[in-house]
Amino acid sequence: EARARRKGDVPAFSFGAKRGTTRRSGASASRFARDICITRMMVMTRKTDQHGSFMPVRQQKLYEQVEEQIRESIRNNEFVLGDRLPSDRELADLFQTSRPVVREAIRSLEAKGIISVRPGVKGGAFIVPMTVEPMVETISHMLFLGQITNEDILNTWLLLEPPLAAQAADRCSEEDALKLKDDLEAVRQGFAAMDRGEVQAVKPVPPGADNLHRFIAELSGNHMALLLMDTLMRVVGEKTCLVDFTAEEKKAFMKQHEDIVNAIIAGSAEEARRASEAHIRAVYAIHHRQAGREKGAF
Repeated sequence: EARARRKGDVPAFSFGAKRGTTRRSGASASRFARDICITRMMVMTRKTDQHGSFMPVRQQKLYEQVEEQIRESIRNNEFVLGDRLPSDRELADLFQTSRPVVREAIRSLEAKGIISVRPGVKGGAFIVPMTVEPMVETISHMLFLGQITNEDILNTWLLLEPPLAAQAADRCSEEDALKLKDDLEAVRQGFAAMDRGEVQAVKPVPPGADNLHRFIAELSGNHMALLLMDTLMRVVGEKTCLVDFTAEEKKAFMKQHEDIVNAIIAGSAEEARRASEAHIRAVYAIHHRQAGREKGAF
């Protein structure tokens, strides 16, 4: 029968009912099992077309089946943030597979930032909020391989932040203004710490500036933009720490951050847009100048 489970498949398993609902007999897991079975029942090559070409069909690995069922259970709210997954022994029994297969699935989920594995008696695999770490690592690796360029990063920043700064100016409250001033003071203190030699070379420059840029994105109310800005600031920060800023450049950067914050607090959208763009272009110019002198800088 087409839906019969073939040898080697991981059986579908429902971890339980959705939160706040009655159990639905593992419907979501059954759908996944159906998809897997259909894939498994496909022939290894398809019929020849008019050009005589063949298309191989890749069989899904066991740990990928386990991983997908766990991901499906999270999507269905059978597990929520902070929940601990069953132990690898329990999962192996539930999926009727080996513990090494389960551990490989857990490692893959952890690498994607979906779960966090904690050691100890009270440890285990816990569902955690997603972070930008996987995106930062991917972009950094693509930069290293030359799949994207440093100019791509800065041009994307130029496309993203100026409109967000303008939106922030339209939405800034008195409480937001206080937070912007605090972030601006953190940037000022960061530059002072750099001048005193208290900031190690591996730390992004200037300290505190990344939080200011993230908060500007947060003020826009666009959560996707905040995610992208957070990722950009991490990547830019990793590259900026390689730049040797002059005293004049530090002074100019501080003034640029002040201009952005003052425009947002004043509610001047166009001024905020222009100040943000001017700052990004200044960053671009400095990185471009240094690119030929120090490998790894923009």
